[in-house]
Amino acid sequence: KGQNSIKNLDLESAAKNFESSKIYFEKAKKEFAKLDIVTRTLTQKIPRVGKDIKAGFLLLDAGKNIAEAGEQLSIAAHSLFFKPSGDQENIIQSFIDKLLALEESLDFAIPKIAQAKLRIDGINIDSISLSNKDTLYAVKQTLPSIEENLVDVSSLTKTLLHAMGYGGWKRYLLLFENSNELRATGGFIGSFALVDMGDGEIKNLEIPAGGSYDLQGSLTALVESPKPLHIINPIWEFQDSNWWPDFPTSAKKISWFYQKAQGPSVDGIIAITSSLMEKILKVAGPIAMEDYGRIITSENFVDETQKIVELEYDKIQNKPKQFIADLAPELFKKISSLNQAGIQELLAVLYQGFKEKQIVIY
Repeated sequence: KGQNSIKNLDLESAAKNFESSKIYFEKAKKEFAKLDIVTRTLTQKIPRVGKDIKAGFLLLDAGKNIAEAGEQLSIAAHSLFFKPSGDQENIIQSFIDKLLALEESLDFAIPKIAQAKLRIDGINIDSISLSNKDTLYAVKQTLPSIEENLVDVSSLTKTLLHAMGYGGWKRYLLLFENSNELRATGGFIGSFALVDMGDGEIKNLEIPAGGSYDLQGSLTALVESPKPLHIINPIWEFQDSNWWPDFPTSAKKISWFYQKAQGPSVDGIIAITSSLMEKILKVAGPIAMEDYGRIITSENFVDETQKIVELEYDKIQNKPKQFIADLAPELFKKISSLNQAGIQELLAVLYQGFKEKQIVIY
């Protein structure tokens, strides 16, 4: 029942079913312990019966471990995906609290599954009297992959908390790549932001008004660009540093150029394409940019942004990317005010973005 509830994403019922299973397994173990010591000794001395008794005891122990793991994980998953976060202002902290609860449940569940696997591996299935051996074989084959998947989720959860600055601030270089101007990692680096994260919140956000070209004047290294780039620029600079399709290689070079332009060291590089921004805006909704006389939507984001940053910016002030700097905080406000359904939709968009490499992280 617990297994079926999980398949139907009824995690609340799954937790209750696993709890019931755990109680039954505990009760069975106690019943066995009540058996007269002479009776237990005699049954275990009879080879065939003895093997069945030993296997039964191992199965009860394995079942209890699996039920305990299932109960804890179902509770944590239900809280993460379906329990309302309450106050919108505390939605980020609520999300972190849920991630911490999931991490704690995984730390509890993984050893339980490992113990269950060990118990079942200790059974010679062919040598015991059991009518539904196929079920036991299936469990034996499935537990290793369950353990492996839980370890992967645990690693991802810990990494996500770490990346969000839980337990210590993190500084990231966030690149806005224009998908309409092809480059190896997804688009031309027209703009970028320096982002400081702490305990899941953006503590500081800096977006240069001149975009990536702002770094040209402060670059202290003179580097010849790769030969195919000579047609654009024989000098290699930050805006053209995403040269390799392998993102870690490009990210290291991006970070190098940023520091050579007297920027600080960073903990990571994140690149987002304009295609993904359109999908994010579809979830967040239209953004009124009164100073620019525009309402930015998912449908007009790319066209309007290109018009403003390439044609309509103030040539005297020469801050073509100021629009991006003004738009970003408004977008973050819209995202932070999303309800639970909106957050789930946004997570689905980001997940698809990761699969399509519309967002990449080093």
